[in-house]
Amino acid sequence: MERRTKEFGVEKPSFQTIALRLPEALLEDIKELARRKETGFQTLIKSMLLDQLDVERKLDPKFRPQSLATPSLDTPTTIEQKLG
Repeated sequence: MERRTKEFGVEKPSFQTIALRLPEALLEDIKELARRKETGFQTLIKSMLLDQLDVERKLDPKFRPQSLATPSLDTPTTIEQKLG
């Protein structure tokens, strides 16, 4: 079961830090794409992973990823983000 925390009255998933080794060129490509999309590269990687999990879920209906059953990893946590 996923642990959740509350911040500013909004539930958000708890995060686990991992080490991920990527080829330098791949990481630079991801960072460049993130800059173009005006987002952080870690946020972009999480988004890409969630998108791929959704693709896999559609290909295999028995696969039920927990991460797709929860609110977005980037749930607004500040008043400015909620309003903006």
